[in-house]
Amino acid sequence: MVNAITPLGHPCEVVSEAFTLAERFGAFRGLRIAFVGGDGNLCRSWLEAAAVAEVEVVQVCPPGREAPREVRDRAASGPGEVSVVHDLAAGLAGADAVYTDVWPEEARIPGEAREEFARFRIDRAALDRAAGRAVLMHCMPVRRGDEVTAEAFADPRCIALAAKANLGPTHTAILDHLLAGGS
Repeated sequence: MVNAITPLGHPCEVVSEAFTLAERFGAFRGLRIAFVGGDGNLCRSWLEAAAVAEVEVVQVCPPGREAPREVRDRAASGPGEVSVVHDLAAGLAGADAVYTDVWPEEARIPGEAREEFARFRIDRAALDRAAGRAVLMHCMPVRRGDEVTAEAFADPRCIALAAKANLGPTHTAILDHLLAGGS
């Protein structure tokens, strides 16, 4: 098993999730992925996906919580598209996949950060704003009531649990590729 998680990236997780989306939609190319959350390793890896694949990645987050400009610029230099939106409804409009992750530590306790992130909580109404075929994904572990409601996580559009079945095979494929001399 290969993981490659660092504070700045979670590439193997995103490769696995991209594979899941390709299985679901027939291709990864051309999808619009709304990453709902602040700057972090998953956000950066989703942005990097746009640097190598023809996908649109929209970071949907509170103002001041976006990935650094240099990360976004580097991601935008590839075949995909990258943008930042500070409005949940606008960010989810037309999204094929809504991806979220746990809130930062300071947003998990009462206070200004929690109120700031609460406007970006994924519930069923938020999912309804995405494309008709949209799916909800999450890296796990999920904190129901924070980044996603229990109702949204239980919605049939949520494929977070099913997507985890692809972790082993995709990580094995990455390891096989690396051991065969790939880069």
